[in-house]
Amino acid sequence: MFNSFPQSQNTDADVLMMACKIALEGLRDDAIVMACSRFMKGQVPSHDPRYAPSVAQLSLEATARHEHLERVDKAATAPKIEHKPAHVGNLVSRQKMQALVDHLAGKITADELEQIAKAGA
Repeated sequence: MFNSFPQSQNTDADVLMMACKIALEGLRDDAIVMACSRFMKGQVPSHDPRYAPSVAQLSLEATARHEHLERVDKAATAPKIEHKPAHVGNLVSRQKMQALVDHLAGKITADELEQIAKAGA
């Protein structure tokens, strides 16, 4: 990647690669490749594409790609939550609900409410 930027051609490649090895240690290979590709394509918004990125800039971008890939992998393996609708048998009839509302409003007595509940059961 560094050879694709004109200013990097006079840099000691061995020293540069040693610095990259240290800075990128522990990151996924695919994240590092993605970061390099983004720099070469000029897709890193904070970077001036006329110049090669510093090792620190490459490390920051590779870390961001690494974290992104880890989130994607985690989301892909997360268990799916299934929605299970309530069993219809547990629902209260409209008539019973209206009777309860009427009782709370003082329109019917507790005995009448009980009769309606037993009749609908």
